This record gives sequence, C-alpha cells and structure tokens, in this order.
Amino acid sequence: MEKKQMIVRGHRTTYFQAGRGEKNVLLLHGYLESCEIWEEFSGALSGEARVIVPDLPGHGDSEVSGGKPSIDRMSEMVFELMDKLGIKRFTVAGHSMGGYVALAMAGQQASRLEGFCLFHSTPFADTGEKKQNRERGIELIRKGKKNQLVGQHVPSTFALHHEQTMQKTIEAIRERAIKTPDEGVIYALEAMKNRPDRTQTLKELKIPVLLAHGMHDRFIPLEVFKKIHALVPDSVAVYLENSGHMGFLEEPQVAAQHFLRFMRQIRV
Repeated sequence: MEKKQMIVRGHRTTYFQAGRGEKNVLLLHGYLESCEIWEEFSGALSGEARVIVPDLPGHGDSEVSGGKPSIDRMSEMVFELMDKLGIKRFTVAGHSMGGYVALAMAGQQASRLEGFCLFHSTPFADTGEKKQNRERGIELIRKGKKNQLVGQHVPSTFALHHEQTMQKTIEAIRERAIKTPDEGVIYALEAMKNRPDRTQTLKELKIPVLLAHGMHDRFIPLEVFKKIHALVPDSVAVYLENSGHMGFLEEPQVAAQHFLRFMRQIRV
C-alpha cells in the first residue's frame, strides 16, 4: 500500500488508491482510525473497482482542516480530493464517523453518488449522553491522557469475544490511534458532537443503499439499527453475526462478499 498526498484547501491530505475498473468506490474510516484500516477490504474490491481511501482531516497523516470543527467541512474536503483525482461519480462507504461524513456528502451533492453504504453508523444526532461522552474524551486529551482514551475506545469497538482472539489486530489499531494528533482527536469529537440529524438525507436517497450491522456492536444496539433500516426499507440490510463495530475487520470475507454483491448491482 503506497500512500500519496495532495494539498486540499491548503492542508495536506493523504490517501491511497487500489485497483481499476469502470466503478469508483470511496472508503471513509472512523474515529481514531486511518486509511490503513481499509487495506484488506479495499484489496478485495480492487479486482472490480478503483478504490480511493483517504485519511480524514486530523487523522492518519492528513492535517487538521482550518475553521470550526465540522463533519460538513470534512465532507467538503473529501469532495475536493475526488475533484482533484478527476472522479465525478462514485459509491461511498463510511465506517462509524466516516458514515457521518458520507451522510454529509449525500446532503451536499447527492447527484455524484452512485451507491451508499454505512458500516456501523447512524444518521441520528448525538444524544445528550453521547455528547457528554464526547466532552469527557476532549477533557482526557487536554489532560494529556490520550493513552487512556485510546485504551478504552479501541478494544470496545470489537465484539467482546474478539478482544482475546484478535489481540494483534487490536494492538496494531491502538498503536496507530495513539499517533493521531491531539488536535485531530479534539476536532473529530467536536465535529461529531455538533453534527445535525441526517435522517431526512438518508430517507431521500434515490440510489442503492447498503446498511451493515454487527450483532455484537457495543455502540449501536440492534433495535437502533432496525430503526435506521426502517428509514430506507428498500435498502440492503446486512447482519454480521460474529462482529462488533468493526465488521470489515472481524468478518472481512463475509463483509467484502456482501459489498461486492451490492456493488455489482449498481449501474454506472
């Protein structure tokens, strides 16, 4: 995997590409992650599509964008990256926070999207309790306790039964997450905390939609996922029986097969 970089709105943005084909796929990582998280999954798609995988602002090797922290700002940066790469239309798949960015993209320029996928994500705005959790995270960073924040967060994204069996994977993600700059972590937490509800955006999509849920997800309960699916009843709902919040890592082959089947049905 060779990472490249480009200046987008005056800020360094890093990304990698894989594969080729008439279809384009954009993969967006989640909070405290980087583009490397998609390496195996993108490889499974690369035989049938051109896959673009950026580091979102303040994560991986991408610089924090200027201005007030905003999911919409992240979305605009990603659109500009795609413009610079000469890619006008594509399928977008977002994981967790990346799903929030994907929803913002759908709200801004839906006509550019050919397909839409959420991995372990939600269109709903943060609840009061969730906002308090974001604030606690910000406070930990400001107190110099990023190790504690990362140590609590990363293992909990996996199904409980995978905390032992996937220790090497979890440790690799934890080590990469620790390298996320403090300002990038705070930017993401502020942006997520203040993001608007995107329920209407999801309901109004006129393109194929895939929604993936891990049956052992500790962040999004099954009943919440069913509410999301009810918003777009024609969408493809995938239930990953052995996964938590990281299905494309916990069940990589199953997740990739579902996505490829979905992608093949998209007309370009």
